[in-house]
Amino acid sequence: MTQAKNSKNGTLMKFSSRTDMGQKGFNQDALALPPQDYNQQKLGVCLVVADGISQCPKGGEIAQNAVKVVKEYYHMAEQTSPGENALNDALEKIWMDFFIKVAQDNDDDYLMSGTTLTLVLIFEGKLYLRHLGDSHCDIFYPDGSTNRITEEHNCVDGYLLNYFGGELQTSAQEETIDFPKGSKVVLSSDGINFFVEPLQMVQLAEEYGWGSEKMIDEMFKLSLESGSNDDKTVVMGY
Repeated sequence: MTQAKNSKNGTLMKFSSRTDMGQKGFNQDALALPPQDYNQQKLGVCLVVADGISQCPKGGEIAQNAVKVVKEYYHMAEQTSPGENALNDALEKIWMDFFIKVAQDNDDDYLMSGTTLTLVLIFEGKLYLRHLGDSHCDIFYPDGSTNRITEEHNCVDGYLLNYFGGELQTSAQEETIDFPKGSKVVLSSDGINFFVEPLQMVQLAEEYGWGSEKMIDEMFKLSLESGSNDDKTVVMGY
């Protein structure tokens, strides 16, 4: 899926995204992009990827609910002011909604489930990251350099230490990174980023162009050829 979002001041950033299920037969990944009609320059660009934990009974449902944080951000940015504070407020609202649902439904399966959450806001030359789990955020700079800014919250045997819906074992990752004009960003679940490194993404971009459906097709093809059986999700801002 490719979308061009127009602000009142012209097109500033475009987006491409794709999510596919793995071998288990249903997709527990989720993503969210900015709404169709919004002022990009005024409100910024908010993107998110979530990967529901496969071993959990309701990981996919939590992932779908968690990515509503983008909608909440734009609502709060319009009601108050855009930027990091609205992003934090939106994330807090999504956490509160999680526990309210658990209490109202008395749903132990929901309480025992979770999802990764990789959330970014690009606003006034900065990228603000909020991250839990092992999905990733990669920045691609105009000079050709790359920066994978996310950390993997895994223990030595591969289990997640931190995820949305769970009690955090270590601190959640929060970063503020310069995002110069002309930079690009890719969010991806581990079904992609474990098999396709940032430098490979650069090579594909050089061959097919940023935002090309062919570029995303090749990323999915590479992950499959490398043995990825998991759900796969990519969100690109370029």
